[in-house]
Amino acid sequence: MALAITVFTSGDALAGKGGNGGSRNTATITFATSPAPLSESTDAAWPGMGDTVEFVVTANVKERDLNNLWVANRCSQNGVPVSQEYHGVLDGFSGPFTLNWPDGGAAECTAHVWVFPDPETPVSGGSMTYSAAP
Repeated sequence: MALAITVFTSGDALAGKGGNGGSRNTATITFATSPAPLSESTDAAWPGMGDTVEFVVTANVKERDLNNLWVANRCSQNGVPVSQEYHGVLDGFSGPFTLNWPDGGAAECTAHVWVFPDPETPVSGGSMTYSAAP
């Protein structure tokens, strides 16, 4: 697993002057491990059906939201949802998420960072899409 150093900063400390004086939550999300090379025996791409993925999360949020960061990992086939999984963020990591759905096959997935209790609203910049091989 890759080593990550995550710095959480209070959004209030970085709030700009003017406007309503508020701050905007921002985040980044990436895979915690680099994609493995294609397997010589299977030519399977990573990540694929049956694999697990973990994410590294960095965030600039209000102090009260530091312990409320979560990641949603949702996969679909032809626009039809086939997998949804949610994990909290702990020490800058979230997961493992298991890529598994009833009919197998490839899927398009989106992982996004959100602040509890609102899983439908990604934190700005905290979203990534990827393909999961069959």
